[in-house]
Amino acid sequence: MNFSKYKFFYVNGCSYTEGGGLEEPSIRGDSVIPHYEKKYGVTWNNRTEVNYGTRLSNLIGLNCINQAKCGAGTDRVVRTTYDFIHENWKDRHNFFIILENPDPSRSDVYLNDLKDYFIVNSRNNENFEKIFSASVREYFNNSYKKTDYLYEEKFKAWFENHYSFDEKLKSDDRDFVGLYTFCKFHKIKIFVMNKSTLYFNDTFMKEDVIRFDEKDYNHYMYDINSWCRTKKFTIEDELEGLSGDGHPGYFGHINYANKLFEFLQNSNDE
Repeated sequence: MNFSKYKFFYVNGCSYTEGGGLEEPSIRGDSVIPHYEKKYGVTWNNRTEVNYGTRLSNLIGLNCINQAKCGAGTDRVVRTTYDFIHENWKDRHNFFIILENPDPSRSDVYLNDLKDYFIVNSRNNENFEKIFSASVREYFNNSYKKTDYLYEEKFKAWFENHYSFDEKLKSDDRDFVGLYTFCKFHKIKIFVMNKSTLYFNDTFMKEDVIRFDEKDYNHYMYDINSWCRTKKFTIEDELEGLSGDGHPGYFGHINYANKLFEFLQNSNDE
């Protein structure tokens, strides 16, 4: 891949792409930065400095635009990536895209009252059934916190009346493949993190249906979350018991960026 032909690149996803778990003390009281400083002698000002997008930016010498958000689902990734493409349409051949495909427990829901989108998250109960977990415009943003709380019951009701994990999984796959196909049709260079089969089965696309060109994803790595868990590069692994956080760690982002760099170097620009 000839990096010199591009002006910048774009990444999107959830907390794994934003740098979740590596937040600075000013926005997260239980920040792990002091533990990393004591154990490894490394520190940073904020999570944007240490996520794999920034690490990759330093390796290839191109600016990275990262629109990932903690808790975001595939529907938010698809929506905001389309918006980015439309806003940069004249430059569509001057950037490339790398997308994470988050799991279906996260929803992107518009609220008329505030004319804004909310991240609506769910979790498993003791019976492994999905139940409402949270509704926020942005995690770790105190300016939203009080107002967002006022709408929690409304989003809980939405979740209980409209959410289905199985249907969301199918919808997410359709939307993600649709965006990918749109980019291929318009010759916008795109790479995807294929949703790991460690956690999800194929949905409506089974057997011999091809969703992505093999050259557009690294099937030896899957997504950053699965890769870091498999390679023992989570925050929990790196801090050896000082934190139970399963997000990709400081060194996980570095190593994943290095692997992405190798993969992109060996990719073509067609």
